[in-house]
Amino acid sequence: MCKMASWTKPTPVARRLAWPSGMPSTRRWAQPSTMCSHLCVAVLDRRRCPGRSIARPGAASAAFGAVASCAAVGAMARKRRCPRTQLPRSRTCSRISMSLWPDFEDFADAVLGTWCGWQSSWISTAALETGLPDATCLEESKARVSSIMRHCAACSGVVQGVEDWWRLDRDDQGFVYFECGSWTAQLTRSTGRIEVATAITLVDRGGHLTRRIIEAKLTGNSFQDFKVASQRMGSGAPDLKNQASKPEGWLERISSWTGSALEATSKTAFISSRLSWRRLDVSAVANCWQSAHERALPLGCFAATNFVEDTVFLIFGAVEGTFARLIIRQYVGTALSAVFLVDLHEPTTDKVE
Repeated sequence: MCKMASWTKPTPVARRLAWPSGMPSTRRWAQPSTMCSHLCVAVLDRRRCPGRSIARPGAASAAFGAVASCAAVGAMARKRRCPRTQLPRSRTCSRISMSLWPDFEDFADAVLGTWCGWQSSWISTAALETGLPDATCLEESKARVSSIMRHCAACSGVVQGVEDWWRLDRDDQGFVYFECGSWTAQLTRSTGRIEVATAITLVDRGGHLTRRIIEAKLTGNSFQDFKVASQRMGSGAPDLKNQASKPEGWLERISSWTGSALEATSKTAFISSRLSWRRLDVSAVANCWQSAHERALPLGCFAATNFVEDTVFLIFGAVEGTFARLIIRQYVGTALSAVFLVDLHEPTTDKVE
């Protein structure tokens, strides 16, 4: 009869985790509860000695409890995290100050409705060199600005954009909106020519909400053609004679005015949901239009270009009484790098008797 050799079960050798160089031998866990810390210890023990089960009494139930606790905490966090489809709530999840981030719903409230006024046909820059065209180049216009809704079931009732002078989608690259109802957008045609449209909302002396729309065609960084419009919210159009007799050379006049500016920048794609905002003094952006080449346009509008080294500024503005508003698009090379909304007021002089 053969005698079987004795066999002894080998003692498992604890293996240390292979941590990256420079890392400590133990990890520091930031968990919401002590149950999670039990799970972390158990998992570390399991990884350090794969042949050994969780030896701590009750550790298995604690581990499963910790998993459930972490899942619940994660679900609560995901529930609190507002989706991108609800822009006003997403402002609370951003690092940007809520007071500066334009609310798309407020923008839509300011721009939706019927606008009546006057608009010009396309005017070339060569024609502007001889002076402003008279009122015969203007024709009556009426625009109905409506909202564009999202059609997916999860985003039902969310305004995605507006149907205005152009079709404006909040996710369009280069489209920037402001709560006052002003906006600026860019469109690249298949021929490579760039078109920029800008709407500047103002309040006239009668308290009516008005706006100037400037659409420009560019070749490279030079303006080629313009189309402008002056519109008023409601059923009545602005007085044509008053609109056609606006003075020229506004950039030089408003250079001494005071005010503030709002700057929008982005480190990635220039989309409204990815912009960073900050408030600036007007002196910080005055170099944008100093020594700029201005082109006076009909209906109290103007446009200008300025070149500072490799930076190009496209400046669009309108004046109403003692108030002026500018929208400036800043390009570095061919990429849009910043957009400014500048509000200027004519300084009041106190009369000394």
